[in-house]
Amino acid sequence: DRAWFRNSHKLGITAGASTPDWIIEDVIDLIGAGAEHTVLRGRAFH
Repeated sequence: DRAWFRNSHKLGITAGASTPDWIIEDVIDLIGAGAEHTVLRGRAFH
């Protein structure tokens, strides 16, 4: 439901170490599809 993101300026996605990269990429693609925003991809390790 895109209404969840209506007033959002930033969105972070987290995943466990065992989550395959392709699943994370699919989620990013799904959320970013049709978005009027710039999608930036990066990785952070803590």
